[in-house]
Amino acid sequence: NGGRFIKECLNSAINQSFSNIEIVIVDDCSTDDTFSAVQRFMREDNRIIYCKNDVNLGLAKNWNKCLEHCRGKWIKFLFQDDLLHPDCVEMMLKSSTEVANDIFPRFIIGERDFVIEDGVSDVLKNYYEQQIIRIRDLTENTTISPQDFSVAMTKAGTGVNFIGEPSSVMLRRDIFSDYSLS
Repeated sequence: NGGRFIKECLNSAINQSFSNIEIVIVDDCSTDDTFSAVQRFMREDNRIIYCKNDVNLGLAKNWNKCLEHCRGKWIKFLFQDDLLHPDCVEMMLKSSTEVANDIFPRFIIGERDFVIEDGVSDVLKNYYEQQIIRIRDLTENTTISPQDFSVAMTKAGTGVNFIGEPSSVMLRRDIFSDYSLS
């Protein structure tokens, strides 16, 4: 039920500086106005693919359903209440070039910020604005080797999500087949 956010979210995806993208929406049985909002965008942009589940699958299974419909080499999740910086996809794809000796990244992390809604308590607002640990708090490097990533994880501490939400990353499609359980 992301109808109140979906327009802003889709605008941020549609207006990316890198426009050769597909936008796959898998609706996990919304009961609000999500579909009517998406329908308006679909009439104007043929990059949008919309699918609605017959039954509610829940978060992880819905992500897998989304992957079934994606055709691209790179996957970037974006949730209905998230926004992308206008150059997000372009900047992340620039990071996908060769690092060294035929090594290409398969997992790209983008910096995140938070948009705090009106009415959020000062305690919660302070938590998101002041206390969340980000990658930039742990390393100055823009390209991080697996070893440096492990060091950053150690610095952050157990259970600290310094990467961010799934919308903060872009993954090569082959990661899913290489590491899937099926």
